[in-house]
Amino acid sequence: PMADTQKAIEGLALRLQENPNDLEGWVLLGRSLQATQQAERAVRAFEFALKLAPRNLDLKGYYAEALAEANQGSMRGKPAEIVAEILRQDPRHKAGLWLAGIVASEEGDGARAVRHWQALRSQFPADSEEARQIGAFIEQAGS
Repeated sequence: PMADTQKAIEGLALRLQENPNDLEGWVLLGRSLQATQQAERAVRAFEFALKLAPRNLDLKGYYAEALAEANQGSMRGKPAEIVAEILRQDPRHKAGLWLAGIVASEEGDGARAVRHWQALRSQFPADSEEARQIGAFIEQAGS
């Protein structure tokens, strides 16, 4: 149940106060907070993690997502800047491409969203669940 989940999260948060250099702990805390709709706290957890691993692109992706969640679900501003930075460093980064599609879609640029998502879909086997799900977004954006 939710209460147990929250207790586990608080336990992890306390452990990280004792051991602030535990990168995996910060990432786990951030992801757990995201999963339980505690976006502001997730943002802070990812900020700690990024101090330990400032070049980690997956982590930047989580951070951008959490920032957007804390920002009423909007990628505008800093989340979009972080996504652009991820793709500058790795144009094929999966989370970067996914989020860049969301940014483009939010900006009303369906064609750009489709380009990002096609680049993402091409990295999965054609018959995979991922490819099918991404295909559904491509169809929506293209229409």
